[in-house]
Amino acid sequence: MDKIEIIVDRLDIDISISDILYNIKDKRLPFLLESAKGDKSQGIRSFLGFNPIIEIKAKKGKCEVYGRENFTTDENPIIVLQRLMKKYAVYNDTIFCGGAVGCLSYDFSEWNCEVKLNVKRNVEVYDCYFGIYSSVLEFNHHTQRYSIYAIKGEDLSQWKEVLVKSSDLEKSIGESQIYHNMSKEAYNKAFVDIKDMIRRGYVYEVNLTQQFEVSTEASQYDIYKALCCSNPADFMAYMDFGEYAVLSSSPERFFDCKNRVVTTRPIKGTVPRSADIEEDIRRRQQLFESQKDISELLMIVDLMRNDMAKTCYGKSIEVIDKYRIESYANVHHLVSTIRGTLREECDAWDMLREAFPGGSITGAPKLAAIEAIDKVEAQNRNIYTGSIGYVSFNGNADFNILIRSILKKGKTCYFSGGGAITWDSIVEAEYEESLAKCDKIKAIFR
Repeated sequence: MDKIEIIVDRLDIDISISDILYNIKDKRLPFLLESAKGDKSQGIRSFLGFNPIIEIKAKKGKCEVYGRENFTTDENPIIVLQRLMKKYAVYNDTIFCGGAVGCLSYDFSEWNCEVKLNVKRNVEVYDCYFGIYSSVLEFNHHTQRYSIYAIKGEDLSQWKEVLVKSSDLEKSIGESQIYHNMSKEAYNKAFVDIKDMIRRGYVYEVNLTQQFEVSTEASQYDIYKALCCSNPADFMAYMDFGEYAVLSSSPERFFDCKNRVVTTRPIKGTVPRSADIEEDIRRRQQLFESQKDISELLMIVDLMRNDMAKTCYGKSIEVIDKYRIESYANVHHLVSTIRGTLREECDAWDMLREAFPGGSITGAPKLAAIEAIDKVEAQNRNIYTGSIGYVSFNGNADFNILIRSILKKGKTCYFSGGGAITWDSIVEAEYEESLAKCDKIKAIFR
């Protein structure tokens, strides 16, 4: 293959991201990775793409590759993606200049971590589904300018028809009944079972979640727009895989990799916000001083440091923020920041393979926590607490943790909420926290 070169086309157009998303929504594997808050500390760029040149999807031990490459294998799809992407490696200082974009479901843990998940599957999705995109559109929220990044020689005419004002009309979502998959009694029993595992020394922290379902006639595009209004976040994502769509308003970055420096930001510790300013400040301070929540977070910090040590130089790994408060539309969170530098022989795919799933949504020790989750949760998590993101042709990467996220398959939407259970946890508080985390999603359907 000839040496890969990336070209860039700066655009002077007056259209919105919503216009473009509307225009590409019926294309093949359209995506939007959106920094809806435009927060300079987390990311000021949003990316769109469609019609990948290669598709990689995997489920039940079978990985299928279509497009410019065609084969089937039983290899870990992350290793397959890593090998495919090496054919398109470039030296480029752009954040994201095209590459692999996709989703790992939580159930990919079975493949990636070599554990057996026996929990009931109430909905089927691919464990891994990625597209490799030869061109992407970037929107810079600070300059308010668009740019197309593409492999030299690729046909960019497909972009001309979508970079126009859309015919989108505002549509209401309509009210729908929301169903729990776990009664309060079932949640209480799962909580007690986890406490017993902790008492016996099997685990010391387990993330317990419950799932919700809602039937709706609304399109994934309209639901995503409503989600943007209800819960704008740093790591919004829209990706339509044909059989289903992932719509996310996640506040949590799994990890990013820029110029071989890896940063991860686990979240652990949550309190609901209050409309009363003084009460909201009191709750914020209470969380900041909560030894229970700080302890939960620091357990995960240690876990993430150990995961990073598998791919990063040990001496490069440092905790930048031990813990600090971040505030969102309906909750306050405790967040840590950890940084390290990849070893010479490793890349972002190695980091993804070694660290997935993120410790903040499993517990610790990780493998024991995954097995505990499988015993106590009512149904499979599907995309919830998996990850969506990209690996660029130049080696940069950015992945979130899929929380505050919706899986839409057919006319049914699935979403979940949960939290970490430790020995000091109180069942009523944990149950209410799992509900509070879904309030902004529930509001869409009410």
